[in-house]
Amino acid sequence: MMIRAASIAFALLAVSAIVSVARAAEPKPERGTMHEGIVVSAGEGKLVMSDADGKNEHTHKVGDNVPVTMDGRPAKLAALPKGSRVVVTTDNEKEVIAVACTSKVRRT
Repeated sequence: MMIRAASIAFALLAVSAIVSVARAAEPKPERGTMHEGIVVSAGEGKLVMSDADGKNEHTHKVGDNVPVTMDGRPAKLAALPKGSRVVVTTDNEKEVIAVACTSKVRRT
């Protein structure tokens, strides 16, 4: 009886170890890379922004299914005001996965 219990315990331990290794090998959910800047222009599937200092202007392609928010509420890309603060989140392939903007316009 003791050998049988030990065998069952060993089998459960082995299965537990295998499941742990398999779970560790699963890909981690995407967190994305975020960067802040200032809206230069927005609309028609693209966001032109500069860095937080108003330099290094660059363009992001924004898909129709990408969530866009302004002050925490859903918004249209074209409604993002020029000069407002924006945070763009990209995935590992540099594709935009979220755009968050504040309606406060930066004073220059």
